[in-house]
Amino acid sequence: ATIESQVGRGTTVQILLPRCLEEQSVREDTIVTQMAPGGDETGLQRLESPEITLPVGATTLRLTFDHWVATEAGYDGGNVKVSVNGGAWKLVAAADFLYNPYNATLLTAAGGNSNPLAGQPGFSGSDSGSVSGSWGRSIVNLGAYAQPGDKVKLRFELGNDGCGGSFGWYLDDVMVYRCTP
Repeated sequence: ATIESQVGRGTTVQILLPRCLEEQSVREDTIVTQMAPGGDETGLQRLESPEITLPVGATTLRLTFDHWVATEAGYDGGNVKVSVNGGAWKLVAAADFLYNPYNATLLTAAGGNSNPLAGQPGFSGSDSGSVSGSWGRSIVNLGAYAQPGDKVKLRFELGNDGCGGSFGWYLDDVMVYRCTP
């Protein structure tokens, strides 16, 4: 199952950094941004998958996604979370990425970062600090979180601090699959 089945094959989903001073939402259960009046653009954007039932008897469960990120390095960034069988959201650990893991740990609140994801690992910055970039693919071992027959939801979160920033985080070709020997 893929997120694309909900938005259309070949559709690139954008999680953009906010450029407004009001709350917006795409769906009732999806927070797009939370900003305080007066210019502080601290916010958290979320993209959630529909519930995905992992096939009974499946082995080697994987998540893969293509993405492009251009954010204020160290202050703004995104990460991946998973919920299994309706349970609490768990941050996917960098060690559970088989390919292209998080490239940073976001600065903490003590370090001056108002990002709601402050102190968490994430994808942050851009190619050599420029606003240009290239697409990359990440692969995650879902077996560390879920078993065959479980129902999982995926959450891609992008947090930003109160000022500055760049373009955001683009996601495409999000898939959950199994490998066969």
